[in-house]
Amino acid sequence: MLTPEEKDKINAEEIFRSETRKHYESRNKSKLWTFLNSGFGLWFLSSIVLGFVVWAYQRYTQYEIQRKYNEQLLAKVKYEIYMDAWEYVSAAEHSHNYGEYSAKFATNLQRPLARLQLFKDATVDELMWDLSYIPPKSNSDMAHGISNTIASIWRDDLEWMPTINEIKGPVKTWVDNDIKQKITYGISDPIKETGL
Repeated sequence: MLTPEEKDKINAEEIFRSETRKHYESRNKSKLWTFLNSGFGLWFLSSIVLGFVVWAYQRYTQYEIQRKYNEQLLAKVKYEIYMDAWEYVSAAEHSHNYGEYSAKFATNLQRPLARLQLFKDATVDELMWDLSYIPPKSNSDMAHGISNTIASIWRDDLEWMPTINEIKGPVKTWVDNDIKQKITYGISDPIKETGL
């Protein structure tokens, strides 16, 4: 059995240990941890931080959806323009007068027959509009360049034709080659460089 003095001594040691433990625990316990374990801290974590995480995820998801949509739209617009341009080259090779050249120009480079349902009623100007507003800005520059190429085909190769009844021989070869070269360098190459 322990004497009362021994009991007091053991009790004093236990109190000392307890106070020492509390002292070191209070030093190690950060204010942030104390805040996060408080009622307000738990509310803050559950509503504000969690709300921000959900909002950020939704924004990222919307961004990805828009990016994928833009990629698909860009591919479709470029495909339509590319096919219209080469269809015109083929049609122009079978043309022999201003009426044929200009009719095929209108059918292929102004109001083409759409291959994709999305562009069923679209003119080339509308396709250029769509292309110019799909990010990045280089698509706007490409649309402007393609529009200039189409205008130059009309201005340089077709506008003067009403003065000649039939296009044949070296003049026809020159016109067809000039059209093909403009389509290649002004439409086809820029589209292929950015991926068709």
